[in-house]
Amino acid sequence: MTRWFKDPVPNLLAGLVMALVLIPEAIGFSGIAGVAPSLGLYAAFFLSITVAVFGSRIAMITSASGSTAVLMTALVNYGMKHGGQNTGEYYVIIAGLFAGIFQILLSFVRISSLMRFVPKAAVSGFVNALALLILQSEFPQLGFSQFFGIDRHSASELGSVPSMSQLPIVWVLVVLGLVIIYGFPRLTKKIPSQLVAIFLITIICFVFHIDIPKVGDLGALPASIQFPSIPFGPASDGLVPFEWKSFYLIIPTSIAISLVALLETFLTQSYLDELTETKSSKKIEGIAQGFGNIVSSLFGGMAGCALVGESVTTVKNGASTRLATFFTGLSLILMIILGRDVISEIPMAAVVAVMISIAAITADTDSIVNLNSIPKTETVIMFITFIVTMSTHPHNLALGVIAGVVVAQLIKFVRRRNQS
Repeated sequence: MTRWFKDPVPNLLAGLVMALVLIPEAIGFSGIAGVAPSLGLYAAFFLSITVAVFGSRIAMITSASGSTAVLMTALVNYGMKHGGQNTGEYYVIIAGLFAGIFQILLSFVRISSLMRFVPKAAVSGFVNALALLILQSEFPQLGFSQFFGIDRHSASELGSVPSMSQLPIVWVLVVLGLVIIYGFPRLTKKIPSQLVAIFLITIICFVFHIDIPKVGDLGALPASIQFPSIPFGPASDGLVPFEWKSFYLIIPTSIAISLVALLETFLTQSYLDELTETKSSKKIEGIAQGFGNIVSSLFGGMAGCALVGESVTTVKNGASTRLATFFTGLSLILMIILGRDVISEIPMAAVVAVMISIAAITADTDSIVNLNSIPKTETVIMFITFIVTMSTHPHNLALGVIAGVVVAQLIKFVRRRNQS
């Protein structure tokens, strides 16, 4: 029971903060894939609940993710071309279902054992690239995207961005949010400062009638949970035909999703294990993640995986039991269904401030600050991982880590040849 109810207050508050963060995030990830916001929101709910119950890594946040969403765009485009928007989403749902099955199978054969080949330097490059990607994802809301040449995958991902006249007040509110996030802990650490920042900025915008983009501008929030189903059926009805051609299109994407999701999950798990000085089972976690993706898909959600920045933030906000992750999913769905109007009014400036703080927590700052004292080979591995991730389009964290592993193995090979 201590894995659930020890120190309930900080765990509940940490879960509440992350639920508020995951709402705009899940909507944004849905936009990357080109599907309706409901697919990302359902994923955030069902994955959080399922992994909280069956997973091994306590207080790890699992939801829809950008790294898996980018793999779905081709399926969405094909479905839309041959049936419409709903058909594209159905292809994504079925791909997530098979991805979950593959994850369970891969976990049973202990694919996690391959993690021993991933050096710490590659993990550093991974989290530093992820931190920059999180930061870049907020540039459109700050009016910076045009200066950095960021190509967003879908107009629906952007929702409503600030106009030029709105940008000054947005910048002021984001700075205010960061001041609260980093200053409030000086008063007390019992209440997560991100939660305080979201609450105060929302109140300020309401009292002073400040008109800036809000969470509701990103897309409509679902009004209920749908019944479980598998969208196979006649193409004339806009469903996915149960035929070889469909499987030929879906299976490769499902395999890619399962591998990328497991890789990011295992890296996040290792990072949290090291941070909390605890151990967890990657086999059990992989099976739980696969089961979570199956459940998410049956209820109309997209596939997802663990989120390193959000997981680290949750732990640093005091999460130490399964209750934190469970309450993340539970409060998220309750807020969406029962408090849709209130949640829709949260200013995106508050969310941006929280996401900037998450990016800062995600980054491995020690690997940058202590760059001169780190062995040159580790620095090379870290930068290769970082550069490959940032140079791929769309950004692919898995390819970055693979590149880092290959370079590490080549360095080992050269050293052994020189010693012989």
